[in-house]
Amino acid sequence: MRIGGRLFLALALLAAQPALAHGSGGAPQTINQVVVEGNRMFVYAPSAYANPDSCSTSGYVVLDAGSLNQPDWIASTILSAFNAGKKVAFYFQGCVATNWDASAPLATTVYLLP
Repeated sequence: MRIGGRLFLALALLAAQPALAHGSGGAPQTINQVVVEGNRMFVYAPSAYANPDSCSTSGYVVLDAGSLNQPDWIASTILSAFNAGKKVAFYFQGCVATNWDASAPLATTVYLLP
């Protein structure tokens, strides 16, 4: 393959990558409010969460039952942390539209910390 063909292939592969920066939700925080609406749970903390995907808000995290492998386990973990005053951290995979904002971080993993 000529150099031009290799360069084209490399650029095509880079262009095909998703434009998302999935990642950590930053420092663990104590939950101060939980809202359940339909199949979604909205988790609020005293300060904004990290926003690796540049969603329009980072004031809360969205957990969508349709995006989770074990939504009952995640909901139980969130509510346990909320009731016990424990800190949680999240892993995000993109943004999701909400009724209040154009987009918010979509969490797919929750970490319960001491």
